[in-house]
Amino acid sequence: MLPETLIADNLVRWDNYAPSDGVVSRFTKDDWDSIVSSINTEDEWGRFLEENCHFFRCYTLKRISDEEPLAMVYLVNEDLNWGKVSIHGGGWGATSFLFRGYAVMIRRLLSLEIKVQTHTSLNNTRAIRFNRAIGFVPYRYTDNTVFMWISQRTLTSSKVYKWLYEKWEG
Repeated sequence: MLPETLIADNLVRWDNYAPSDGVVSRFTKDDWDSIVSSINTEDEWGRFLEENCHFFRCYTLKRISDEEPLAMVYLVNEDLNWGKVSIHGGGWGATSFLFRGYAVMIRRLLSLEIKVQTHTSLNNTRAIRFNRAIGFVPYRYTDNTVFMWISQRTLTSSKVYKWLYEKWEG
């Protein structure tokens, strides 16, 4: 089951998405379409999430020091029990904070014994590099999509994870 409690560390936190977060407008149309296709406005996104809350959850990453929104992720309930999720999203803040937030979210999900996976278009090289850097491992390719999984071991052994926690907590 997904946590209802705060997902955070001493630098960043994930809040439940609110339309006032204004995430859609922070992306170019092409970038937003690579995250969520066929939804074009904040109102549509908010309505979609509200109407499909048993299948999708969305969170906004904020820097604790100044409440600045930095990114968004949404989770897809893959097994209808929140025991396995796909994670998708994007960010507009400093890369180190994006990695930090992503690691915090994934670490929390894995600690709840939720299996975490993702998939993206093979054309979305930025997303592939980002996910691989944090510890996702490809397990299947189709003509245009790569599917990846992550575990506690692959997360905590990634160079990015080690760098983040040595840099800010070392």
